[in-house]
Amino acid sequence: EALLNGGISLLEVAYRSPIATKAIGEAAQYPGMTVGAGTVLTKEQMKEAIGAGAQFILSPGFNPKLAKACNDKKVPFIPGVATPSEVTMAMEAGLTTLKYFPAEAFGGPRAIKAIAAAFPGIRFIPAGGISLSNLGDYLRIPSVIACSGSWMIDKSSLNRGHYNEITIQSLNTLEKITLLND
Repeated sequence: EALLNGGISLLEVAYRSPIATKAIGEAAQYPGMTVGAGTVLTKEQMKEAIGAGAQFILSPGFNPKLAKACNDKKVPFIPGVATPSEVTMAMEAGLTTLKYFPAEAFGGPRAIKAIAAAFPGIRFIPAGGISLSNLGDYLRIPSVIACSGSWMIDKSSLNRGHYNEITIQSLNTLEKITLLND
């Protein structure tokens, strides 16, 4: 609710917690919220996530079996890539939107620009090390369509129940994006 109040209507719930499936199910109940599952490593996690209401699947790497399983379920699959070889493998599977992960550790915006130059039809969603301070560097790249980041949900604010702080951080993020587009 805090994210929606802050203008954020797309949420990735990472499978790094034993309550990820439950969190997907609860978030999917909010009208206007599009919920996906991230850090999905297995077909079992994919099935759990979709059953809970996930509308898209992200993975930290490219797994052809997971790509096929998502395709069979007609659920968008966005695998992580970091090299031209991985981009090529994902393209062979018919994928054109890829998660560039871990973005900062693998060269950040400069690396994405270099890879994107060789693959003009591919769109990237950088993840890993993205923050409000470097968000603009990524969003200025034409092949970047979105960025993944957790800075809007400060763990301390969440644990204290200060959801208004999450709403404010979400609004600050959207303001930064708006300024980039002006």
